[in-house]
Amino acid sequence: MAFPTASEIARLGQMQRANSPLAQLGQLVQGGFQGYQQGQAMKERRDQAAAAKSGEAAAANYLKQAVENPDQQDQFFLKAYEASPEFVSKFMQTKKTQGEAEQLGSRSSVENRKLQLRELEYQANLTRQALDQETNELKRQELMNRLRLQEEKIKQESQKTDEAESKKESSVMMANEAATLAREIAESPNLGSITGTIAPRVGTVNPESQDLINKASRLQSLLTVDNLKLMSGVLTDRDIGFLTNVSSGLNLTDNGILGSQKAVQKRLTDIASKIEGALTGGEDNKEQESPKYKEGQIATNPQTGQKLIFRGGQWQAQ
Repeated sequence: MAFPTASEIARLGQMQRANSPLAQLGQLVQGGFQGYQQGQAMKERRDQAAAAKSGEAAAANYLKQAVENPDQQDQFFLKAYEASPEFVSKFMQTKKTQGEAEQLGSRSSVENRKLQLRELEYQANLTRQALDQETNELKRQELMNRLRLQEEKIKQESQKTDEAESKKESSVMMANEAATLAREIAESPNLGSITGTIAPRVGTVNPESQDLINKASRLQSLLTVDNLKLMSGVLTDRDIGFLTNVSSGLNLTDNGILGSQKAVQKRLTDIASKIEGALTGGEDNKEQESPKYKEGQIATNPQTGQKLIFRGGQWQAQ
């Protein structure tokens, strides 16, 4: 009779221990614990996803409020960044990409630049905080270098923002003047005296009619393609195309505007409505207040050098 070897005896002992009730209980406990860990991990991932989604929703709402409330833009932007830095960064990158496809000075370019500037300032503040808390000299040097680059970028972006804002203010001023002139001519009781189907006129009927012709001449100069492009801070490409087409039908002569009073009045009204709609953010918002300028604010028309003053919701000659 052959006796089992030492290795066979050891293997038999391992099999008996593995099949013992205590070993089986241990396997059950271990399996249950692993299942519990997996369940907890899944729950944590779900909670993180829910929290991220909630943070993104909050950030989106704050960004919307930042755009709608320029006076509180900084406050809302910082709240958005605190709610979800990743979402804000992605949002800004998306806006930047969209902005490259739009003409510089488009209606939202100033707001986008301001948001980008706020993000840069917030990142710089985070770097300053980290620098204040860091004690490792090597890491402090890295943070100082990063902060220097961030501050330089902020300076550059701030300058670009100021330039874009200045350009938009000039655009708004020119657009306001054009809309006001078009509306005044269209609603003037003397419009009939400067319109007709016959080109030659012998002088003008009265000084008021000549004043109206002068206004029409100024309006025509504002509605050239080059000047309309200068209003790109207010007008979209589509607006400019529409105004170019409509204004080309205003046949202005030294003695008046060729065409029936009704047709001329409609063109002028269309011009005024389109520009007013652009100034207020849409043609359905014509009753909204004019862009936020202070009553009595003084500015210079970039085309004529004429001093203008903001009164009663519009720019007027001083």
